[in-house]
Amino acid sequence: MPPQCPVCHHEIVKGAVACGACGTRLQSPSGEPIVERPTRDDRGPGVTPWAVLRVVAVVIAVMACISILLPLLQHRRGHDVAYSKTQSKNNLKQIGLASHNYHDQYGNFPIGGTFDDEGRGLHSWQTRLLPFVDEQALYDGIDLQAAWNDPVNSVPFAQVRGVYCNRSFPELSQPVNGFALSAYAGNSEVLLRNAGIAIRDFRDGASNTLLAGEVAEGFKPWGDPTNVRNPADGVTGGPLGFGGPKRFPYLLFADGSVKSFSKDVSADVLKALATPAGGEPVDPNSY
Repeated sequence: MPPQCPVCHHEIVKGAVACGACGTRLQSPSGEPIVERPTRDDRGPGVTPWAVLRVVAVVIAVMACISILLPLLQHRRGHDVAYSKTQSKNNLKQIGLASHNYHDQYGNFPIGGTFDDEGRGLHSWQTRLLPFVDEQALYDGIDLQAAWNDPVNSVPFAQVRGVYCNRSFPELSQPVNGFALSAYAGNSEVLLRNAGIAIRDFRDGASNTLLAGEVAEGFKPWGDPTNVRNPADGVTGGPLGFGGPKRFPYLLFADGSVKSFSKDVSADVLKALATPAGGEPVDPNSY
């Protein structure tokens, strides 16, 4: 049997001074057999205590950075959410003020949607409010004799307007299919088809009747005359309801006030707040 290295058991050439595989010295220059493990230099680089310490130091530094940055990122996210809610609430307040200024000029709130004799939609309540939300120039660029989705009106109705936008929904920052969308819808019981109602028609009181509110799904263009919903369909989102499933929605009352609604508000309360003259008593603490 040929001789083997006592360390790695690799076959060695007879008379060799060192193992060709692991470098172990097998005999001294004088010919005396020895077994000596290769030095660190012979074996190549190894792991030293200093290398371990450097790795530990890097891990500690990374964990420290994470512990510092994570609360900042969470704070920023919370700040953005709070800002979005505040911005949306202010948008509704501006819409409410604009609706009252419109009422002062025309004697009624804007028509919910205008339609021709064939039922074709022409223009929306949000279009009518443009001059009262500092968008007179945009309003002047609209051909009111043509429908909102007529090619002649393609440019103005593609304009995203801040007062109709909610930054909580990035998809509203760009036109969709050529039309800018709205984060708000009107109350179909108040903003009527081809008719505008006046304050005197709110026998339940303007403070007990909803005018508009946030939506989280089924966004429609602000120029669409069908951009109205019935609050009685709920405030937990969906293509027909107001609000959204993840947060309390803001709704605008006909007196111009804006309030946050619980998702647990009853259907009877929402139905009562939807109608301007239904005669239903409403407890302000019920929503």
